[in-house]
Amino acid sequence: MNAEPSAEPQLNADFAARVLVLADRILARRRRIRWIAGASAACVGTIVALAWIKFAAVPRAPTPSPNLVAAAGPVPDVGYSRNEAGDPLSLLFPDADPVARFAAENGGDDDAGSLFDGQE
Repeated sequence: MNAEPSAEPQLNADFAARVLVLADRILARRRRIRWIAGASAACVGTIVALAWIKFAAVPRAPTPSPNLVAAAGPVPDVGYSRNEAGDPLSLLFPDADPVARFAAENGGDDDAGSLFDGQE
């Protein structure tokens, strides 16, 4: 054992330099690991984003809508042919017979300008 218990341990002269070199190596390794992890995360993120874009662009079959408002069906027979000459209003408004009768009884005055004759 040591004869002097209160004596400080003797360190080599290059001890501080070796500690600093070792600390630099550890810090450099940590930087490398962080850089590799960041680059890997960026690559994985890019691959996932590209895969998501390709997946979202795949055309899918249309899904049936549960709240369908109208559907195409057979055309109802209205009782006239295209060659038949008739009043266009009767084609548009088939229930307007009373209005046509009223116009015929009043002389068929269809002149819209007569409404505004007194105003100029």
